[in-house]
Amino acid sequence: MNIRLLQMHDQPAVLAMMKDHDFQFPLFIREQYPERWETYVNMMDEYFSAYYVMTDESDVAIGHAGYIFQPNINSYEIVGVVTSKAHLRQGVACALISKICTKINEFGCSEVVLYTLDHEKNQAALLFYERLNFQRELLDMNYYASGFHRLALVRTL
Repeated sequence: MNIRLLQMHDQPAVLAMMKDHDFQFPLFIREQYPERWETYVNMMDEYFSAYYVMTDESDVAIGHAGYIFQPNINSYEIVGVVTSKAHLRQGVACALISKICTKINEFGCSEVVLYTLDHEKNQAALLFYERLNFQRELLDMNYYASGFHRLALVRTL
């Protein structure tokens, strides 16, 4: 397995992975990614954002995660952490998050935020993030829509 920067031909595979995890990536979340990826590809400024994929031996994307600098909080946000269902619990998301945290730390940032949906179907993901030393910080009720609460998780680098 290999981690590399996202290429535009990876987009359909990543969107399919996100769709397979519909409770974590409902349509209104998935719809944000093509624009994010296009902005990244057009700018190619890794200080502002970057997106990675983990690939299998055939160079097919089996996981994805990225980061975006958020000037309103003067910090980086990890976005789009997803693993193909066939590769769950094989270290894919952990390796991608580790790569991102190392990169962000190189920029001199001492913490990173990750937002996720807070609901019963997402409890395994929340426990995973907590095992990676993310701490629950703030819960915004009905942030995205009624019943879609946003939980902020913060990790010190």
